[in-house]
Amino acid sequence: MKVVDNCIVELSYDLFLGEDKEIVESFSIEEPLELLIGAEEMLPTFEKALVGKGLGEEFDIFIKEKDAFGPYDESLILEMDAEMFAENPVEEGEIINLEAEDQTNYNALVLEVSNESILVDLNHPFAGEDLRFVGQILSIRLD
Repeated sequence: MKVVDNCIVELSYDLFLGEDKEIVESFSIEEPLELLIGAEEMLPTFEKALVGKGLGEEFDIFIKEKDAFGPYDESLILEMDAEMFAENPVEEGEIINLEAEDQTNYNALVLEVSNESILVDLNHPFAGEDLRFVGQILSIRLD
């Protein structure tokens, strides 16, 4: 059986940023990732690269930043009034959830905390990075 849209696959993989040797995310054979292909649970470019691969097949998928999380965008670094966090203080390095006026939720990395303001980064942690997934297809089944 081959990977097709709307099938469920289990994968093991290591994710590297660009040509870096450091693993930033990993799913093992013992604790694989289960993924519904075509549901965009992962990057569409990653899911499309899996289509046509067979059971037990190994993969090495390289995705350029523009097809992953895009370039790092300096305009997504925002300064917010510290009073907004008076009831729930935040710390530098913390990931917080912010809700926009349209009720869209965003994860933000707290870059800096002062008495007057909080500096947050709304970029995805892998923005500006090429991604390399190295792994294996462990199971394929139809939903």
